[in-house]
Amino acid sequence: MQSDAYQLAMLPIAYLSGQEDPFDRYRNGEMALDDTYRDVVNAGVWAYQLHAYLALIHARFGREIQRVVREYQLIILDREAGAGAATRKTFELIDGALATHTIEIPTRQGTVEVPVEMSVALSLLLDIRESPHYVESPVMLDVQVGRIEPDADWNLATYLSRGRGDVVATFSPMLENISLRSDSVNGLEYPE
Repeated sequence: MQSDAYQLAMLPIAYLSGQEDPFDRYRNGEMALDDTYRDVVNAGVWAYQLHAYLALIHARFGREIQRVVREYQLIILDREAGAGAATRKTFELIDGALATHTIEIPTRQGTVEVPVEMSVALSLLLDIRESPHYVESPVMLDVQVGRIEPDADWNLATYLSRGRGDVVATFSPMLENISLRSDSVNGLEYPE
């Protein structure tokens, strides 16, 4: 199947818009977060899923196509929901958190691997306005970290991991069967 960069940008937005909110979709008994985390979970997981999709685009089509698809997504989100700027900021937070890689902690029983989603979760909990722990001033960082409910960061990391897994499982096989039309990246133009 042939596609263009705009269609590639729309694909995950259309798919995710039709799914149950991440807060409800990924909550699971002991991993259930309190309802005060609903907004940060929904905004954070949704952005992380789009970010994971963009990584798939990069792997399949390269950096330039990924950049164009990302810009289209931000245009679409801004036009449809006024969320382009907030999503761009969240993408930047995710990029920064992912740069930390996986952390390994040695214990007497062996090494514990802290998933990279833990860094993403902490960034989201402290740095996006939808979070009940949003830090407006760096001076308040220590105070807000101390106010995070026990296991909220781990639970959010689990939600993020599940969301990424869903996107990879859904879109990897699909993208392998898509080729780009030769005229698909002739500039960033928003189809009307």
